[in-house]
Amino acid sequence: MPASDTGRALGRRGAQLVREGQLVFLDGGPAQRELARALPQALNVTIATHSPSIAAELQHHAAEVILVGGRIHKPSMVSVGAIAMEAITRL
Repeated sequence: MPASDTGRALGRRGAQLVREGQLVFLDGGPAQRELARALPQALNVTIATHSPSIAAELQHHAAEVILVGGRIHKPSMVSVGAIAMEAITRL
């Protein structure tokens, strides 16, 4: 699903709040995808996500990417279930 103008604006604003050295969890969704796209490529942060789509957006960034595993909920393309929840609690 493409982001709306509001989603893009939220993503850009969210990216401005991310600071060097932070651990940031990004949910799956259009605004979060826009946030990932808006992050400076050289920013040294750790991004955790349960969304393969979000992780793919960051493949050329300096950010360390932690992709939470589990069963994929296909309509939203995010990991769900007990395995995903356990991994998230360990971050």
